[in-house]
Amino acid sequence: ALSVQSPSVRMRSVRIFNSTGGTAQAGDTASFVADFTNYLWATNNLEVNISVSSPFVKVVQANTKIGIINTMETKSNTALPFRIHISPSTPDNANIEFLITFKDGDYNDYQYYNIILNPTYLNLERNFISTTISGKGRIGYNGDGQKEGIGFIINGSDNLLYEMGLMTGTSATKLVSTVRGSA
Repeated sequence: ALSVQSPSVRMRSVRIFNSTGGTAQAGDTASFVADFTNYLWATNNLEVNISVSSPFVKVVQANTKIGIINTMETKSNTALPFRIHISPSTPDNANIEFLITFKDGDYNDYQYYNIILNPTYLNLERNFISTTISGKGRIGYNGDGQKEGIGFIINGSDNLLYEMGLMTGTSATKLVSTVRGSA
């Protein structure tokens, strides 16, 4: 085993977007672009395939050729992205598991990767600020306990937020709050 010189490729930094470049939602046919990093010996002609067993996703373009990736190099499949169709009946925040397979000569490997489709929140990453805005009126995260979101980041700093939400009132007796607390 110590004499085998094999690549070790992993997918990361997935971006899924619709034909207008926005967040892919239920009913969209979307592009699926990812970065692939090789941690060991160089590949010669790497092929990557995706598959999914969820009834909410149909893979339209399942494979891409990445080619040569040197040791500790990262390449993406922007030239030939995967394509998926997201069913109109996909529930909100559906956690979909994709199987990613890698093939290059004698090298065969796989990786599972989970992606949230039809999200009820949006990650905004513009200029110096990155945060999540949710359909519930929360900022930073959609879920409790720092789940479903990226927090609040200024100029690449560490996350500066545990959770945040909106409190709005229309009178002294009518208040709507998305902030957690005891009632």
